[in-house]
Amino acid sequence: MTAQRSLELIEQDFAGAIRERSQISYGIAKKEPAVFAFFLQQIAKESFGTLAMEVLQEHEPALREVFDEITAEEEGMLYYRGGIVQSVVRSNIRKAFAEEWHYKTRQEKIPQESSLLRVENFTPEVLTAEPQKYYPETEMVEKIIRNDRGEFMLSEKLQQAIELLMDIDPRKAEELKREQGMPSGSDRSYHYLPYHMDSNFEIEFLKELLPDEILAQRNLEAYYNGDRSLTEFRIKCYEKQGRDYRYVGMYTPDFLILQRVKGKIARAVIVETKGSLYANDPNFAKRKAFMETTFRKLNPNFDYLYLEDTMPSYERRQITHEKIKKFFQEAH
Repeated sequence: MTAQRSLELIEQDFAGAIRERSQISYGIAKKEPAVFAFFLQQIAKESFGTLAMEVLQEHEPALREVFDEITAEEEGMLYYRGGIVQSVVRSNIRKAFAEEWHYKTRQEKIPQESSLLRVENFTPEVLTAEPQKYYPETEMVEKIIRNDRGEFMLSEKLQQAIELLMDIDPRKAEELKREQGMPSGSDRSYHYLPYHMDSNFEIEFLKELLPDEILAQRNLEAYYNGDRSLTEFRIKCYEKQGRDYRYVGMYTPDFLILQRVKGKIARAVIVETKGSLYANDPNFAKRKAFMETTFRKLNPNFDYLYLEDTMPSYERRQITHEKIKKFFQEAH
């Protein structure tokens, strides 16, 4: 029997039960002649092959007692009694023959590794008609590359002053670096250049974050992760349904704020910057709920920060600071 045919028969069975209940409720059920052999056949037929007639016949005395209770003789004919939902009776009989079974679920943590940059998909040149979606700008990209090559040199005294200020007043140190034309935060971000971003909100957030002394104070790094073609850091999200989980999609977060210990990533805050137009998307809502609950519970070295573009800049900055201070302070 095909799956489609089985589905049709199940739907017919349910529809019949509904009609039967409705007819009983309104007192319009027709008298249905009752024949014991047909009664057994219907029980077997509705089992879809899980209960054979031979098995039912082995228990004929007990089944006949049930049959006698649900039928009555009238004018020499045997009919099913009114007020009894016959489909439920047959279903309960089948349940009596079904094997009792139980199942257990087990959760297993499987460590996973991923790269923030899929080098095979990276191209050294970018040709685009939308340069406003790339950050940093071309001039800054060139400065960062020069700085990485050691070509962007400061005097020894100025370099010492910046290093000293970084311990005393990181904000002033960053300001001094910018005054000298050095790219702000380039030593804590930009694992590739430039970042292709989806929105101005993402660019604004990174501009606010990189010059922030809070990253320097805690020796943190901040990376854009939102380009699906270049990152492997994606998360499979699930929705709890009873004791089981249902897969609701792959999630690619926008940013990662990382802390390294002995050169290896130890902890990270996952940051999602969402535009208000997409915040109420039901698919995203399920993934966000998974990140804020199950994912955080199973991965104590990760935290999750959700920001919307409707938040004022000062509020967004304050929330980000509080999250970073609390989460990375817990690591000590």
